[in-house]
Amino acid sequence: MKIDKDTKKLLDDLECIDLDNDVAFITESIKAKFVEDVCQIMEAKGISKSELAKRLNKSKQYVSRVLNETTNFTMKSMVEISMALGCSIELKMMNRPEVLQAIEKSSRSTTAIHASAPTGRRKTAGGERSPESATHRFVPRPMSRV
Repeated sequence: MKIDKDTKKLLDDLECIDLDNDVAFITESIKAKFVEDVCQIMEAKGISKSELAKRLNKSKQYVSRVLNETTNFTMKSMVEISMALGCSIELKMMNRPEVLQAIEKSSRSTTAIHASAPTGRRKTAGGERSPESATHRFVPRPMSRV
């Protein structure tokens, strides 16, 4: 297949984009995953846009903006939506591949300084420490009635 000059330039430009370091791309990916989860949960539980709006005490238009990814999410709004769906949110931070490679390399070295090891490790099932990720689970507690 023959590629024209403009298409070749576009492909070359796309190869130069480092999406792993693009904050806007990563942010939109997280937003898209959240909305995908919201849609799946709404479908599984038979919750309509109107019902979700009612549970959130918001307009149906707000819910439409959420589902169309045209609203800006805050942690608070994401927690409110998840609670309205009877769910909780799990936030997970993972080391980037180059950090893991540096950790692996330093652990093999006999002159490695152990104090420089990253924090946020968690124990694996075998009791070993894993630098792969740190998970924080936010489970809302029932509010006391006054």
